[in-house]
Amino acid sequence: MLKSFMKHILVVDDSLVIRETLKKFFESNNYKVSTVEDGHTFYNFIESNIPDIIILDKMLPDDDGFNILYKMKLNAKYNSIPVIMFTTQDQYENEITGLKLGAECFLSKDIKLEELKLWVDRLIAKQEKIVSTKNNLKKLSLEIEKKESLLYEKAIELKKTNEKLIKLSYDLIMVLLKTIEVKDVYTKNHSENVSNLSLIIASYIGFTPKKLNDVKIAGYLHDIGKIGISETILNYPNKLDTQSRRIIENHPILGADIIKSVDSLSHLASFVRQHHENFDGSGYPDKLIGEEISIEGRILRIADFFDALSTDRVYRPAYSVEETLNMMKGKKGIYFDPEILETFFKIIQKGS
Repeated sequence: MLKSFMKHILVVDDSLVIRETLKKFFESNNYKVSTVEDGHTFYNFIESNIPDIIILDKMLPDDDGFNILYKMKLNAKYNSIPVIMFTTQDQYENEITGLKLGAECFLSKDIKLEELKLWVDRLIAKQEKIVSTKNNLKKLSLEIEKKESLLYEKAIELKKTNEKLIKLSYDLIMVLLKTIEVKDVYTKNHSENVSNLSLIIASYIGFTPKKLNDVKIAGYLHDIGKIGISETILNYPNKLDTQSRRIIENHPILGADIIKSVDSLSHLASFVRQHHENFDGSGYPDKLIGEEISIEGRILRIADFFDALSTDRVYRPAYSVEETLNMMKGKKGIYFDPEILETFFKIIQKGS
């Protein structure tokens, strides 16, 4: 195998024996292996090198493995790198903490090398699927751009070209939705519900057809940033701690960044970034107040909140519609734009 195509493993461990053992074993299996012995060396290495996977010791002489993992998952440059936490047998009580912080698995240092290789192979294959999806998004975006340029060069083919663009845009949205579904088992129906609710609210307000289409797509894609969040955190069945909550609250930023990279959807990025902003400025990520939040963002906030509470989640059963509406009334002017919320209540009342 050519060296340039070798998968790159970074081993972070203060034991020279472990570093050399893993390096020798994986290099004999056609992997490129780099090793560092402490946190300081790790941070210097990662600035200019992006490995395919990291095997990270829990205990390092100058830092804690959990602290390194936490910082990685908050950084968009590194948060997609799969991490295997590597520890001694008597440290297994820390396993839940490591998984909540975003580690893919928590393995004992006395694991058989062949079994460790199976974990590495599986996690790299999983990451390659995600990378492949991102590459497909870029390819689809380029195709859309090419078709858009033809609109100016071949006016006579305008109708036919527009139909192809619509088809490509639909395919692009479907790829994005599939990407979310890989991460969060509850996202598929939730994204569809938020899209439909947002579209209904926007219709009552009087959006133009183009703006209706924008809010519909933004509803579908509002949680796309969850691709950057570990499944362990997304599907954790209990209340998240502060660190995990901060990672979750990063998903509107990650989602907006993903959408910005697709030219035909980039104008929707601010709506996705704002779907957890509160009307009184207490939301995230930017703590916008009132009409600083786009009307699309304010609509998404209402639709997202209603569907999230009125459907089952991994950590709780659904609230009834009546319970959900009562909670929303209590947040009028706090979480929600009062006028849009009243429009939403009229829609619900009419529907019932």
